[in-house]
Formats: sequence, structure tokens, C-alpha cells
Amino acid sequence: RVRVKDTGSGIPADQLPHVFDRFFQAEAGGAHGGGSGVGLALAKELVELHGGRIHVASEAGFGSEFTIELPEGQEEVDASEGADGREAPRPDLCEDAAFHEPEEGDADVIAETSDDAATLLIVEDHADVRAYLTSRLSCHYRVIEAQDGAAGFALAREQVPDLVISDVMMPVADGFTLCRRIKEDEVANHIPVILLTAKASIDNQRDGLETGADDYVVKPFDTGLLLQRVQNLIENRKKLRQRYSAEVLLKPGDIVVASADQAFVKRVMETIEAHCPNARFGVHELAEEVGLSRRQLHRKLTAIANQTPAALLRQYRLERARQLLEKKFGNVSEIAYGTGFPNPENFAGHFQRAYGKTPSEYAKEWRAQLSPSAT
Repeated sequence: RVRVKDTGSGIPADQLPHVFDRFFQAEAGGAHGGGSGVGLALAKELVELHGGRIHVASEAGFGSEFTIELPEGQEEVDASEGADGREAPRPDLCEDAAFHEPEEGDADVIAETSDDAATLLIVEDHADVRAYLTSRLSCHYRVIEAQDGAAGFALAREQVPDLVISDVMMPVADGFTLCRRIKEDEVANHIPVILLTAKASIDNQRDGLETGADDYVVKPFDTGLLLQRVQNLIENRKKLRQRYSAEVLLKPGDIVVASADQAFVKRVMETIEAHCPNARFGVHELAEEVGLSRRQLHRKLTAIANQTPAALLRQYRLERARQLLEKKFGNVSEIAYGTGFPNPENFAGHFQRAYGKTPSEYAKEWRAQLSPSAT
């Protein structure tokens, strides 16, 4: 049994049941210290992992006493059981998570995970909270980190993650400012944002949602609940990508603008249409025309439309060529050169893979459908 006692300001009785909750910070005298509410929660997890117990006794104005009770010997308790014979609680650290203890000023930490995992950006000024969230999320997602809102915005534009999780109270730029800047930026405005805060009032939540935040999570929160909300937002984005790729991108010159995402896609498509005949117009030139880097263009188009820029260029040219074949605007060679393919053979190969027929076969069958009597 280990006891740790202090002569500080103590903890009010109504807050004692919550001191081991994650992110909970007990207040005394109207203020709390500079902690983050992670230490006691972690201490409790470690003690229980060893089959022990931890509890606190305190009275406001008279200090606090924490008591840890651990089994006396290795033989006293099986590694998988607690002191009372029940299964010992386990911390919900992912077993394959790459836990990284950030160093001072470390604003870009990447946790190793599978290459095809979605990318999350965590923006939090407390290094221990960033590390805590990374340890819980990195077994499911690729995680990058920033230590304030300004660094977070720069990283969001550079990396174009699939989702941003940000604290509200931060130096340099707070979470509200970060969210507002993301939602107003053409490169990043499609990225869902979850705001984390200890401020639970309706006014604070309304402020967060008014900045364009997609969700608002109040501390302390359950890690499983946060994971579920992250998963829901990412799945919703996948559904939108499927809809855009199926309904929008296959219709050159016929795109209805109904959102910032569609407005961006429309601008990209109009740029491709303007340069369609130019065989030298590729991904690099497209990125320059729309004012983004190649990486930004790739990440944004993939995120909102499930299409890489190269695939989109080729798909657009093939669709335009198909339309020209149907309207008899020249022979196969003329249509190939007119839609930006370097030679007819290259065009014919791509066309057959896309539509299951060579350009000549497609044109012949199309004319036969229009004139049943034609041979």
C-alpha cells in the first residue's frame, strides 16, 4: 500500500468521483492547475493493469490523500486477473499503436500504420494530450500532429488530411479560428473538423458549430465514442466521393454546382475542357491552372471525388471522344488528336479498356442503333 498526501487546497466532494476520468480537471477556489487531466486517468489504468486499486480521500481546504494498493507478490495474482479474481481492466492502448512521446517543438509527428489508412490531423497544444490521442488513434489511422492552430492550418493545407481533430483553447490560433480558416480555404474546405473542448455550455457548442465544425466533443469523453464519430465522418466522405465520381465527373459541360466541393470540381473540369485538345496538358499543368500544388490537387480530388488528377484527365478525354464519335465529328484519328491523345493507337487502347469496344466498333454500333436498317 502506497499513500501520497499533500496539504494543498483539496478537492470539492462533488468532484471526487470524477478525478480519475480522462481530461477531467478538478477546480478549487475557482481555478485549476496547468495540467491536462490525463495523469490520474493513466495512473488508474496502470494500477488496475497490475491487479491493484487506487482511490482518493480529500476535503476542500485540507489537502488530498491518494492510496495505491497492489498485490504483494507475483504469485498472488495471475497476470490476467485483478486482486479480487476478476479479469484485470486493460488500458485501451492499441497493441499495434506506435506511441510517440513528442519532444518540445515537435509539430509534425507521423505514427506508423498501413499505407491505405485515412490520415488524421490532431491539433493540440498539450504534448501529453497529443500523445494520448495519437496512441489511441494510430492503430486505426495515420496520424499527424500540430501544436497550435496556426501550425495546424499550415499542415492541413500541405498534407490535406481526411479529418482534423482540434482542441479549442490553444495559443497563436485557437480551434475556432483554425476551423474557420479551414472551411474558408479552397484546398482544405472539404476536410471534416471535430472540435474538442472542456467548455460544455450550449453557447460554446453553438460557437463551434457556427465556424463550420462537423462535430463538437466535450471533455472528458470516451475514446470509443470519439473513434466512432471519426469513423462516421470518414464514411460519410466516402459516400460523397462515390456520388461525385458516379454522377458528376462523367458529364463534361453539364455540371450543376450545389456545394463548395462541386464548385471546385466544376472549375477543374472547365480547365480540362479548355485544354482538352492539348496533348502536353497534364497533371502538372492542371495543378498550375487551378492554383494548387500537384500534391494538394491529388489529395483534394481523391478526397472529394475518388479520382486522381491523371485518371480524371484521361476519363474526361475519353468521354469527350465518345461524344464526338456519336456525333460523327471526324474519323478516329482526328478525334484522338482533338481530345489530347498523342496518337490513335494510344487512344484506341484506352477507349477499349473503358468502353469494351474499339472506337471504330463503338461508332459503327452507335450508327446502327440510330438507323436500324443500316448494315
